[in-house]
Amino acid sequence: MDGIIGWSVSIGISLACGQSFLEATGFDNNPEMTQLDWLLTAVSLSIGAAYEIIFVLKFGATPGKMAFRLKVVTAEGGPSPSARRWEDILPSP
Repeated sequence: MDGIIGWSVSIGISLACGQSFLEATGFDNNPEMTQLDWLLTAVSLSIGAAYEIIFVLKFGATPGKMAFRLKVVTAEGGPSPSARRWEDILPSP
């Protein structure tokens, strides 16, 4: 579920930047990476990381996990260790 959300956002950003659908999905048979491709890859990775960090930190799960009523917790049932680390790094609202 989260993969579909991430893929949709990535394709939408690529299309908004002027890439064709085949370029945006990687099916254009062109093995060369352009500067735009590198930029869009960096943007997609950043958005994906932020998506994961923000949702797990704030809600204990990403939307895909929430759809299946799952949470990210330790074996003892506490908040995930990665979420606790990000709480120390990110400023509180």
